[in-house]
Formats: sequence, C-alpha cells, structure tokens
Amino acid sequence: MPFQIGRAIFCGFLATSALTTIMLANWISGLLPQIDLVRVLQGLFPINPAIGFATHVLIGSLLLGPIFGLVKGILPGSTNTVKGIAFGLMVWLACSPVTGYALLTERATIGAMLVTVVYFVAFGATLGWLWGELVTNEPETE
Repeated sequence: MPFQIGRAIFCGFLATSALTTIMLANWISGLLPQIDLVRVLQGLFPINPAIGFATHVLIGSLLLGPIFGLVKGILPGSTNTVKGIAFGLMVWLACSPVTGYALLTERATIGAMLVTVVYFVAFGATLGWLWGELVTNEPETE
C-alpha cells in the first residue's frame, strides 16, 4: 500500500487534538502541574498565542503524523497503539531538551516530567490506534 500523506496528516491532527484536550482538562482541573505546550512554543519563538497554537497543531499534523507513518515499521511493539506509544515516548525524549523539561534541568520536576510524558504517550497511543483504523485498516487484536 502506498504511503497516504493525507491520512497521515489527518491522524496527526486527531492525535494532536487528543493531546490538546488532555492539556485543557489538566488546565481546568488544576490537578497536575501546568505544562502548556503552546506557551512553550510561544517562548521558543516570539509569537502570539494564536500562532503558538497553530504551530502546535501544524507540528502534530504535518510533521509528526507523516513521520510516524515512515518509521512505524521499525518501532517496537506488536500493535499500532503500542508502536504509537513508543513513538510518543521518542518524541517526548526529542522535544524535552527544546522545551526545557529535559532530565537534569532546572524546570524538570517529577510532576512536570510526568505530565509531559502523559501528554506524549496519549498523543502516540491515539496516533497509533488511528493509524490502524484509518490508514492500514488493521484493527487492534491484542
């Protein structure tokens, strides 16, 4: 089956929407440390919040969705969801130094790291599951 860029972008968009929903639920509940990835992006670039949000969505959709499709075959795991979780953890490891929440940094409290891991695991699990349902038509069997 040829690579389907449109579906990859759509899966990335939906997975980013899931991550954003979890961020908003955390913000509303106030239960966990507040790690706003949109504000982190805003801090990296001198941009207003609307552009920060658009950047957040575009990275998840246009970049991470297609990258998952390209590397899915080499990721560990027997299901798309598990492969997605592995991908989410890899993205977390790659993004942590950029956001300032990497291990052994001033901002890297246990709570902050836990919250960001939850965000990226949710993103990856959603992306992997959607990939199986919408792109490869491989429903989860395990």
